[in-house]
Amino acid sequence: MGEFDFRAAELCGQILHRRAVDITLSTALRSALVIAPHPDDETFGCGATIARKRAAGSDVHVCVVSDGAAFETDEFSPEELKEMRSENLRRACRDLGVDDAHVERFDFPDRHTRERTDEIAERLADMIVRVDPDDLFIPSSYDAHPDHQAVYEATTKAIRISGTRAAVFAYPLWFWARETWWNFGGESRTDRALHRVRILMAGLRLRPVKVNSSLFVEAKRTAMENYSWELQPDREYFEHWSLGPEELFFKYAPSGRRRS
Repeated sequence: MGEFDFRAAELCGQILHRRAVDITLSTALRSALVIAPHPDDETFGCGATIARKRAAGSDVHVCVVSDGAAFETDEFSPEELKEMRSENLRRACRDLGVDDAHVERFDFPDRHTRERTDEIAERLADMIVRVDPDDLFIPSSYDAHPDHQAVYEATTKAIRISGTRAAVFAYPLWFWARETWWNFGGESRTDRALHRVRILMAGLRLRPVKVNSSLFVEAKRTAMENYSWELQPDREYFEHWSLGPEELFFKYAPSGRRRS
C-alpha cells in the first residue's frame, strides 16, 4: 500500500472507529456463527470477538467455505496445502476456544466459489437453521477478493432462505487495501483525489460497530500465528489492521439498502 493510500485508509479507519457503536457488552453472551471464505479469515476478521464470546461461555461455530488450496506457492501441492490449512484452522480455533466439533469446512474449490454461489447459499442456509445463532459474522462485500465477494453474495442469499433473525455483522479484511478502492486506471492527480473521496465517503456511509479487543488481542495474536506461513506475504498489513484495540464490523443492510 502506497503512502497516499495508507494515509487515506488511516483517516477512514479513524472515522469508522469514532462513529462505531460499541457492542462489547451486548455481544459477549450471544451465540455466533462465523462464516469465512478461507481458513484464516475467521481469525483475522473476528478472532478477539470469538475469544471473548467463548470466555463468556457462549457457543461459537465456524464455517469455512473454500478449501484454501489456491494459495500461490511452489512449496506444496494443492492437496498438501489443503491439508496444512485445515490443520492450521483447527489449531487457530482451539486457541480461540472453539473445539473441533464446532468447526465445519465445506471445501468448495478455492477461487471458484463464484461459480457455486447458489449451492453454497443452500448449504449455508441449512447450517444457519441448524446452529440458530444470535449473531452471524460474514465477509464484507467491499473486500477486494473474489472469494470474499462470492461468499458475501452466497451468505446474503442464505440469510433470506433461512429466515434467520440473527444480528448480522460484516468483518472487513481487505477493506483497507489499495485494490479495494483503486479499481480504475491512471495515476493522475484527479485519480488520486477520487481515490481519497471514495474511501472517505465509505467511512461516512457505512454503519460501523466495534468490540473491544484489549483483553483478547493476545489470544488472537496466538491464533494468527497458526497461519504464519499464510501470513508471510501480508504480515505487516494484517498485524496493523487486525491486531488493534478494537475489532470493527459493519452492520448488514438487507437487499436494496447500503452494502456491508
